[in-house]
Amino acid sequence: MGAKLFNNKKLVNTLLFVVIVLLGLNYYSTISYVPFHPDESTYIYMSSDFHQLLTDPLSMIYRPEQQSDLKQHYRLIDPPLTRYVIGAGLSIAGIKSLSADWDWKSTWDENLELGTLPDKQMLLVSRISVSCLFLLALFAIFKTGVHLHNGLTGLIAMLLVGTSALILLHTRRAMEESLLLLGVSLALWCFTSINKRPWLAGLALVLAVNAKLSAAPLYFMGIAAILIMDTIQSINWSRRLINLLIYTSILIIGTFILNPIAWNRPATVFQAAIQERNALVSEQLTSLQNVDPQHALSRPGARIAGLITHLYFSQPAALDIGNYLEELKPSIEAYFALPVTSLLRGYIGGLVVFFLSLFGIILMLTKLLLHRNNPSRFWIVFLLGFTVFITAMTATISLPFQRYVIPLLPFIYLFIAFGISQVLMPNKKAPI
Repeated sequence: MGAKLFNNKKLVNTLLFVVIVLLGLNYYSTISYVPFHPDESTYIYMSSDFHQLLTDPLSMIYRPEQQSDLKQHYRLIDPPLTRYVIGAGLSIAGIKSLSADWDWKSTWDENLELGTLPDKQMLLVSRISVSCLFLLALFAIFKTGVHLHNGLTGLIAMLLVGTSALILLHTRRAMEESLLLLGVSLALWCFTSINKRPWLAGLALVLAVNAKLSAAPLYFMGIAAILIMDTIQSINWSRRLINLLIYTSILIIGTFILNPIAWNRPATVFQAAIQERNALVSEQLTSLQNVDPQHALSRPGARIAGLITHLYFSQPAALDIGNYLEELKPSIEAYFALPVTSLLRGYIGGLVVFFLSLFGIILMLTKLLLHRNNPSRFWIVFLLGFTVFITAMTATISLPFQRYVIPLLPFIYLFIAFGISQVLMPNKKAPI
């Protein structure tokens, strides 16, 4: 009976519409309750780059003699898309960007005097700017789930993403995570048909990587998709090579256009960016080791444990570190008093999500091994992509910030949805 219902295209589309509307209402109606993060001030401060990009982009070119320039520093260490989108939103609303950056060495009151705290309207507009396409991310998750198995898979995955405590917290702030989720979700969907539209997959990757550099492993997932998706009879090797060139070219050209800082001597800029980023991470890691050395992820084992903890068990972290906790405590308590803001977090909820995702991974692997003549090629790509992400994050992430696991959440929820839908509707591929 259930299989028959979920193979009904009209029913699935109706459920899709209802679920998206309900998730959207919950997401946007409480966005102003999300506790403020000082990094939001930094992105709002840097959002003036949007106007500069349109009027005088050459003034953003890298200049070695301006090592102390704060804005040049941020352009080197952070991708540009978040500040552009916030700048566009503020421009539409007729609001000027912050004139000063948040100073982590100053007290809360001192930052207030410096004018680094955005008012409620500026903060709300900035948050809506980066999260305005959240429903598109949900739809992309749904379509990816359909390709993994069927419409039920897509609906379950979309519901899990839309009610995820980590996603509700970290993607509703004027920071990189909202556009990162959108980019990852769109890339996963585009990879299902990458040999038909490699340019579209390239554009999705431009969005993801220029939102946050942690999305870079998606590039290798896209290469795997080009090589694995479709049969050799339908897409020959010369066509795949052309697709790879298109896919890679779109990424390089799009990233170059969005980063005027690299328009002159890009190799030098690339080297300077690596040095600035490494210096920043080292400084943060040193500070963390001085305050709480147990939480510094200096070994691969500790990094894997940190990933598992933040993916499944840790409570949503309103702050990365304890600065300004006293001032923000009332807003943090008010936020977590709202429904679903801590859903499936903690020991019990984390174990449920952990075992369901593990079940989905094992089931997908088992079906690939036992039914090698008739598996979905996208299963292989999906598993490879997840493995590449885990490997890259284990090798590179040494800071225990919870928001760093955001790129993995679409994979986790799609694995869970795959496992559940395979149990409820085994081998039932919906015609959607």
